[in-house]
Amino acid sequence: MASSGVHKNEGEEMDPSSKGTGATHETHDEKHLIKAVAEKIFSKNNEGPRTERYRSDLAKVRAELQPWEKQLIEHKGKLEVACTESKFLSEKHEAGRAAFEDARKQMDDITGKIAERSDSIANIRGEIERTKHEAFEARKLEEECIREQEAQISHEQAAREKLAELKSVMDSKKSQGSVLKAILQAKQSNQIGGNQWATERNFISWTQFYL
Repeated sequence: MASSGVHKNEGEEMDPSSKGTGATHETHDEKHLIKAVAEKIFSKNNEGPRTERYRSDLAKVRAELQPWEKQLIEHKGKLEVACTESKFLSEKHEAGRAAFEDARKQMDDITGKIAERSDSIANIRGEIERTKHEAFEARKLEEECIREQEAQISHEQAAREKLAELKSVMDSKKSQGSVLKAILQAKQSNQIGGNQWATERNFISWTQFYL
């Protein structure tokens, strides 16, 4: 850097009036070079303390971060617990949903069975009503038959009485005929006379009246 400042125009003599300006540039460049070398040397000399300072700062930062790390660990544990609980709740929800679907299916089946039973009950009630009506009609028919039977028994009893009466009349007429026949036979055989004949005729009239 200094040589470039000194030999600005090679092969020409430097103007005596310009010697001061060149010296000033050379001094400035040398100062920059010396400063850079000094900073580098100072940096090398201060590398140990700087490292220690960095280590101290790092330890300080770590000390400041330690509560946050603890909180991070705690929150991480809570997050894992929450994830586990969420998974458990999801599984429980899925099991509950499956149980709900199964219960709803069973409810639908029960509802269908209830509807079928209701139809069956309605049919049975209809059969009961028809049976009641048929039983009522059968009871009416039975009562009518009983009345007819009682009437027939009464008619039969009256017929029996009439028959007994007719039989009695026939028996009396038969007895009267036998008496008349005996009287006629006695008259023909001259076993009875005229007055006796009149008496027999009165007897026959009396017998007919009471028979």
